[in-house]
Amino acid sequence: MSTITETGPQWGRVLLCGGTDWTRLGRRDRSGAPVKSEEEEDLHPDLLEPHILRSLSNVKVVSVHTGCAACHFVVLDIDGNAWIFGRNGSCCLGVTKDASGKAIDAISENAPMKLNPVDFGSNNGTKFVDAACGRNHTLLVGSDGQVWTAGANPLGQCGHSPCSEVTSFKAVPGFHEDGSERAIKVSAGISFSLVLTESGKVFSFGSGEKGQLGNGTTGERITTGNKVAFDIIETPYYIKELDGNKIVQIASGQQHSAAVDDEGYVYVWGYNGYCRLGLGNQVDMLKPKVVPQFSGPNKATMGSSVVCGPSNTVVIDRQGMYWMAGKWKNSGEGSSGSPYSSFRIIQDIMACKITHAACGGVTHWVTTPDEEGMMTVAWGQSASNGELGLGPDEPKSSTKPTKHMPLEGIEVLQYVFPHFKYSSNIAGEFIYFFIIELLLLKTLLSSWLSLHHQKSRLRSLPRMGIQNRTKKKVKTNTPSDLGIPKNWKTFRIYVSLATKITGTRTHL
Repeated sequence: MSTITETGPQWGRVLLCGGTDWTRLGRRDRSGAPVKSEEEEDLHPDLLEPHILRSLSNVKVVSVHTGCAACHFVVLDIDGNAWIFGRNGSCCLGVTKDASGKAIDAISENAPMKLNPVDFGSNNGTKFVDAACGRNHTLLVGSDGQVWTAGANPLGQCGHSPCSEVTSFKAVPGFHEDGSERAIKVSAGISFSLVLTESGKVFSFGSGEKGQLGNGTTGERITTGNKVAFDIIETPYYIKELDGNKIVQIASGQQHSAAVDDEGYVYVWGYNGYCRLGLGNQVDMLKPKVVPQFSGPNKATMGSSVVCGPSNTVVIDRQGMYWMAGKWKNSGEGSSGSPYSSFRIIQDIMACKITHAACGGVTHWVTTPDEEGMMTVAWGQSASNGELGLGPDEPKSSTKPTKHMPLEGIEVLQYVFPHFKYSSNIAGEFIYFFIIELLLLKTLLSSWLSLHHQKSRLRSLPRMGIQNRTKKKVKTNTPSDLGIPKNWKTFRIYVSLATKITGTRTHL
């Protein structure tokens, strides 16, 4: 996600909105379960607008990683360290007990755990360059091409012999060994993982239940007690059906995947419920299949990037058009009763040139250029925990793409979303997002003005941390209430003089 420039990779700060009670989020409400006290509400509030994560406010972050089936997060900084937090289901964070011997159910966002490849026996100078999160397992990629995994492994999704869980990060055999492939990117679903190598090859391991391994079979069979079993591949399997094509990006939903090659061809495979593969039917694809809509001959209409939600797939073509397939909302066209059977343009944003996209259970985010830089657009139904982050005085959900006012003036590098499905007594599904805003100078004066504007916007955002929790019923200042001084001409002159005199910039 980061772009290498003359001054190094782009970096930013992490913003967070939505729910923060990691141990309870997405879990079924059981009769007789204790109701959260007011103190617990204050400790783990729903954040209705983007908050700067205080614990990482001084960390130069280059990317943030989670998954559409996950409840934990990996933040990578400019020095190659990984900062992890969230729910520790099946030891997916690579830890079991704290110093006192108590089991660790979650790591707070206020005190994320720092990891470095040297901790795993790598050479000095090795950095983490990518990561992925499944429901209860995690993958980390080193700059030398290694892959480490931890967490649930009953179906071999960690790339090791099946066992209940891998309690600490362990290297996956077959990568960065003599004559082997060098991993550069990873993705993960509920019970499987994918690895993309430097040569453009894709490897898979885990459960083949819905064809998500891309090996042409599920291995479905009846076992003892009339139980149904499926193939498990614990050793990374090279997806031969992609041979001859250099894959440049991969993405995974809960049980399906998508990829795009260097020529712009888009491939999909795995579970095809709700037509999420965009092939016009609901037949599971056991091998990667080219999506005809992005097969040319017009190069502008071929694929540039792919994104997978739990039950939908998004393709951004080379002219910046946004295409969606599958189930992506709760009612109307695009819902379970009327999913998009093939890739269709979202009419409300068809005039926008999309530069980045992300999607969760029922919410969707894109960035697009506007007159003042980059604009963030978001929409989604049943966003009941404030995960859209539109503000404490704004609706929690939006059925149509809406300009994200709290992020106005802040350049966004990346969004990521975990996903959780609730029991029937809680409406819909929800996700959270993390945002990294760009803080790099582009040209001397224009960058000074833009940066000062961004700082003004960022200063107005509340901080999320132990020293400054936002209570549920307390109204906070929203960025839309603030802005640049009314006398903009005077302000412009002041900034120009300050630039010439000092030649420096202040930090938040």
